[in-house]
Amino acid sequence: MINIMANEYMFSLSQWFTANKLRLNIDKTCFITLANHIVQNPVIVINDFKIANVDYCKYLGLYIDEDLEWTIHIDQLCGKLQKLAGIFYRIRSKLSQTCLQASYFVFVHCHLLYGAELYANTGITHLSKLITLNNKIL
Repeated sequence: MINIMANEYMFSLSQWFTANKLRLNIDKTCFITLANHIVQNPVIVINDFKIANVDYCKYLGLYIDEDLEWTIHIDQLCGKLQKLAGIFYRIRSKLSQTCLQASYFVFVHCHLLYGAELYANTGITHLSKLITLNNKIL
């Protein structure tokens, strides 16, 4: 039932795209099944192309996983911040405290803040790695 409804919505969406002279990039299109126990192996098709069912996807810079635990997003964010930690370590003695503080807010804090309303609601066990890395940079 859900599978049929999803495909009907995708057909309507396809018609809307065509009517508005837009094109959907099938290579970037995917879906996540948040409630795996409802539908096993869903198949969603648009314009005879099967849309990939994935465990996580990137949407507006946030990595959303099927369990909404945000572990993948936090891991990606830690990867970015790890590179910045090395840079901050090397420049800490070369710049003034004011300049270092401004650099932190420009290069680190903005990444931490983006999407925090969503990913920061996860458990402290997932966030501890991010908190430790932020403290290391500070």
